[in-house]
Amino acid sequence: MKYSKIQKDRILKSLQRPGVSELNPMTANELSRYAGFFEERGGTSPQTRRVIRVLVAEGTPIGSNRKGYFILETAEQVQVYLNGLLKRQTKLAERISDTYHGFMDGGGVK
Repeated sequence: MKYSKIQKDRILKSLQRPGVSELNPMTANELSRYAGFFEERGGTSPQTRRVIRVLVAEGTPIGSNRKGYFILETAEQVQVYLNGLLKRQTKLAERISDTYHGFMDGGGVK
C-alpha cells in the first residue's frame, strides 16, 4: 500500500519536533493522530508502523524503543540501536528453532 506524501511528511515532522528524542519518543498513537489515521478504538495504528517502515527504507534513520519512535541522530546512536536489533533477531531465531524442534522432536501436540 502506498502512503501519501502528506502522511509521511506529517510523521517525519512530528518526529523532528524539538524535544522528541530517544529519552522522549513519540508514541504510535500520537503519530497516528498527526498522520490522520488514528483508530477510534485506540491502540497503535498498523498504518503508522507501515509508514515508518517506508520512511526507514527511504533513508530516514528512525529508531524505536518501548516508549515510542524517534530520529537516530548520531553514528553511535545508530550503532547501539542496530546492535540491539541484531540481539533481538538472534533471540527470535533461537525461539523459532526451539519451538520448531520442540514440536517436531516431541511428536507434536499431545
